[in-house]
Amino acid sequence: MKCGYCGKQIKGTAEYCSAYCREKGEAGKNFARKTRLPFWIVQIIAIVAIAVGIMLIAVQKHDQGAMFVSAGLALSGVGLLAFPRAGKGRGTLSQVCGSLFFALAVVIFLLWR
Repeated sequence: MKCGYCGKQIKGTAEYCSAYCREKGEAGKNFARKTRLPFWIVQIIAIVAIAVGIMLIAVQKHDQGAMFVSAGLALSGVGLLAFPRAGKGRGTLSQVCGSLFFALAVVIFLLWR
């Protein structure tokens, strides 16, 4: 079995390998639980903005569509950065994806401006 925070191999049925990992792991889970609703609200708004942008691009309104897609990606990236999902590795992956989404949004904004 692996530690729920650091991922080290541990023996037995314990969820964490040490008191430090237990404290950090439970703090991450509590933060993820408390921010679940704001995270999903931000992500749903971002998905709607991206969908509106794709529809605008489909009807030949490229400038407005690119702005909506860019805004949706930026919002999704900020949401992933502000509300990382629990765990040491998954939180880092969430923040890296958020940074990439935000960078992609900036590139789209600069190209279509």
